[in-house]
Order: sequence, then C-alpha cells, then structure tokens
Amino acid sequence: MQLNEAVQLIQKKFMAEAQGKSEGPELDEYQDAFDRFPVMMEVATYCWADQIVQQNYEARKRMTEQGAAGGEAPQGMA
Repeated sequence: MQLNEAVQLIQKKFMAEAQGKSEGPELDEYQDAFDRFPVMMEVATYCWADQIVQQNYEARKRMTEQGAAGGEAPQGMA
C-alpha cells in the first residue's frame, strides 16, 4: 500500500463518519487496510491530520490578515 492510497482511505472514512455513517464500504475498506497495514495507516493518519492542521492554520492566518487590512479583527478573534 502506498501512502497516498492510505491517506485517501482515511479521507473517505472521515467523510463517511461526518455524514453519520457507522457502516459501509468506506469503513470496511479502512478497517481492512488498518488490519493489513497498521504502520502505514498510522503514518497516513498522522500525515492527514497534519494536512488538516496546516489548512486550518493557513485559513486562520488569511482571516487575520484580511481583518487587519480592513481595520478590524474577524469575529471571534478579538
């Protein structure tokens, strides 16, 4: 299993769970991959989580910069 493939499985699982699914092919595929490639799936989980953190950081940074350019802080950041 390649890292990109593992990250995609994690993304699919996350989206399925976000839609309230507790069963389905996405979750079965994820569990199978985790059973067969536990280390790769752990690494992929870390990489995926890091991507989310970086995206959130960049979005927050843009909001802050836009607020500073407009003379006021975005809501919830004052």
